[in-house]
Amino acid sequence: MRNIGLRYRALVPTENEVHALYAAILAARPSPPSIARLVAQDFAVGRTMVLQGWVVSVTEVRQSALFSLLSN
Repeated sequence: MRNIGLRYRALVPTENEVHALYAAILAARPSPPSIARLVAQDFAVGRTMVLQGWVVSVTEVRQSALFSLLSN
């Protein structure tokens, strides 16, 4: 997870900071908020990335990036 987050942060420098990642995750929240729903929605509309051999939703990648920042 940490390596995927590090790779995402390198690919998307505008989201290489805790507040930017929180804002990006929260901006896409459905009502009521649900991370699982966001992930499902990402896959449904093709909002995915292949990183380190994994197909992951943008929401999952952003969570990984946030984890990589918080675990330093």
